[in-house]
Amino acid sequence: MGVSKLIKMLENHSAHHSDLSFGEVTSKIKNSLMPIFDFLKKMDKFRNKFNQNINEYFKENLLALLIMSKESGKVLYSHISDELIDPDLIGGFLTAIQDFGNELFSKESPIKELCYKDFKIKIEDGKYTRVVMVLLDNPNELFKKSISEKMRDFLFSFELIYRNKLQKWNGRIDGFDDVDSLLQEFFFA
Repeated sequence: MGVSKLIKMLENHSAHHSDLSFGEVTSKIKNSLMPIFDFLKKMDKFRNKFNQNINEYFKENLLALLIMSKESGKVLYSHISDELIDPDLIGGFLTAIQDFGNELFSKESPIKELCYKDFKIKIEDGKYTRVVMVLLDNPNELFKKSISEKMRDFLFSFELIYRNKLQKWNGRIDGFDDVDSLLQEFFFA
């Protein structure tokens, strides 16, 4: 039922029932809905604060983010916070592990997470690409879920924006230059 129909119905009701005026009815509805609106405002503030905390976590703990071709393992884009890290070495290592797992189990079984010393490597697969995060700290369970969701959302947006290029990908990694703004939007805003 549309709002205008509801108002018309209330006006008709108040015209036929003089015990409550239209103003009194709308006031009662407003008063009954206020706790819901207050709750939604609090939830929105909580969500915003949580997202700020996640983004702070990324600023402090994201060592590397790679976007790789699922087919070839080639790194299409990398955001590295330490110059000593070679994104192609990480990409080759992860591709080798993935291929080993697929060979061992005779089917594609994507790896989602690896731990090495103090590092946590999170992996999400899309249709054409794989996003990899190397984190300095092991996130808590609530952050893990949020990080995975952000990675999937980022990957979905990346593949949507670059769909034509990815479908006809010829092995060249140029043309993914403006990924920085997308990265900023999803992980550092």
